Amino acid sequence: MKFLILGMRQKGVGMKQAWIFCIAFSLCVSCASTRFDDSEQRNLFHISFAEYLAGRGSESLAPDQYAVDFVDLNNDGIRDAIALVSLWETGFAGSGGGSLFIFAGTPDGAFQFMSKSSVTREPIFVRQTTNRGWRDLVVRSAGGGIQPSARVMVFDGKSYPSNPSVEPRTSITQSDLLILGSSE
Repeated sequence: MKFLILGMRQKGVGMKQAWIFCIAFSLCVSCASTRFDDSEQRNLFHISFAEYLAGRGSESLAPDQYAVDFVDLNNDGIRDAIALVSLWETGFAGSGGGSLFIFAGTPDGAFQFMSKSSVTREPIFVRQTTNRGWRDLVVRSAGGGIQPSARVMVFDGKSYPSNPSVEPRTSITQSDLLILGSSE
C-alpha cells in the first residue's frame, strides 16, 4: 500500500486523494473476497445443509430435493439462505406443507443454521421491514385443514416462528421481494 501511495504522489496525486483511493481499493478487495457466484454459493450451502442434517441424524438431501435462494436478511452485506423442502419422501413435508430452513451466511462462504419452520408453502417473500435486525418473511400456509393464507413471520431475536400457520395473516405488498415460488 505504501508503494501505491508513493507512486501516486510521484504522479502528482494529492495525499488525501491517494489515501481515499487506497481505502476504496482495500474495501473492494475485501468485499470481492466475500462474494461468491451463484453456483459456488449453492455448493457451499449444500455442504452446510448436509452438515446440519447429519448433526441431527438425518440423511443429506440432494440439491434437487429442495429449493434455495439467497438474500441478505440481516443487513450484514452477506447473503443468507432460505431453503424449502417440500417433497413428502424426504420426511420434511406433509399435507400442511414443507419445512423452511433459514441459514445465516458467513464471511467465509459457509452457512450457519438459524431457524426451521414447518407447514410452509411457496411463495415465500422477504419484506423490507425488520424485527430484531432480521427482515420479516411472508409465507403461504395451507393444507392439513388450514385455510390458504399468507402469514408474516417475524424474527424473535433467536429464530423465525416454527409454525407459520399460527402467525398473523397478511397480504402481499408490492414492496415484498419474491424469493421462492411464483406469485400466482
